[in-house]
Amino acid sequence: MDEKNVALSPTEVLEGVILTIEKRYSCKRIALENKVFSEISDDSDGHRTRKGHMIYEDFILLTSVGKRSWGIAIGTKDNCYPGEDLYRNDIVAVPVEKELDVESQKILFSSQVERGEYFRNSLLIATVPGYLAATANSVFGTLADKNLGGMLHNEPVANKQFITLGGNAIFDKAATYRPETIDLVVENIISILGKR
Repeated sequence: MDEKNVALSPTEVLEGVILTIEKRYSCKRIALENKVFSEISDDSDGHRTRKGHMIYEDFILLTSVGKRSWGIAIGTKDNCYPGEDLYRNDIVAVPVEKELDVESQKILFSSQVERGEYFRNSLLIATVPGYLAATANSVFGTLADKNLGGMLHNEPVANKQFITLGGNAIFDKAATYRPETIDLVVENIISILGKR
């Protein structure tokens, strides 16, 4: 297949980033016995609680870059309101000591991710319209200035007939990315983590 015509969804980009880091840097994958939840949205009021979360089931341990070791994982948005119409996935990174035993690494990773609400530990976020995004409030700053928009294969396509009651567009097609986006994101993540 002609690589110019290959289009990756944002989720495929994030999955490719994790797999590339895992292979390129010989990372150990560590499964979690219990899923880890990080709150990303809250629409609670006085009579009900409604929160949205990213869910993590495992992480890779990156030990060969910079002064620290990192637990890196891809999260998946739960199917709960709020936030289900905004976010799909993210990649988080938290410091995890390589000298610890595996059980202690799991506890450390889980506790830091749970406390990292609202994408605080996120390097990159895949949105429902298909954009890759970063938050200004992340402990890592932002990847937004790395011109990932230049990696778009196709822009998202909004359905002009419908909007949500909140005034947001409804998309028929999400944005897609060129395959080389994976290497660009990996290079930038390694650069960011190596400096911390």
